[in-house]
Formats: sequence, structure tokens, C-alpha cells
Amino acid sequence: DMMQEMTDHAYISTTHRVIKIIDDDDDESSNSNNDDNKNKDNNNTAFGSGDRMSTPCFIHLKEKCPMSDKYGSANHYLYERLVTLGVIPPVVLENFLAEFPGGVMPGWDPSSE
Repeated sequence: DMMQEMTDHAYISTTHRVIKIIDDDDDESSNSNNDDNKNKDNNNTAFGSGDRMSTPCFIHLKEKCPMSDKYGSANHYLYERLVTLGVIPPVVLENFLAEFPGGVMPGWDPSSE
């Protein structure tokens, strides 16, 4: 979502999910409870031919990094999201915006952080 905001929606964020599609051939073996289909060491290092794995990449910018016209900095964006999700009380965002009008945090220098 942050990349979408920074690029003015050039990169579109989507809900990330993985759906395993079971083929007719995989259906019988994947639902079987015999020991041949289980990893005997109980570690998840082996994948079958029908298994899928997803690795999302989450990135957060440095707090003073300018974001967009709507969000003055990465911290502004973060606080807005956390308030929306109910993780922090709205007063945290209000205090931030009182200290940094428009969410812009002066002194952005990418080499100093």
C-alpha cells in the first residue's frame, strides 16, 4: 500500500493470498493419512510437486521520507494506518499532526538515517 501511495497508484497493491489448486492426481495423495505423505522429521523443508509457497515482501520507509500529497511522510502514513486498524488511539495521530503540520517531517536526508 505504501508503494502504491508513493507512486501515485502506478504500482497497484493487492490482497496477497495463495490458493493451492488440487489436481485429480493430487487429491487422493494429499488427503491420505499414511506416513508416506508426511515429513517424518516434522520439519517443513520438503515440498511436493503440487505444493505452492508465497513469500511477501513488506517494506517500510524511513520515518521522515516524503510520501505523497496526501501523506507528508512515512510516519504520517504509518500513523494513519495504525489508527484505521485500531492499533493506536487517534490522539497519537492528532499529536503528530500538531507537531508536524501536513505530516511533513523537516530534515529529510536519506544519507543521515
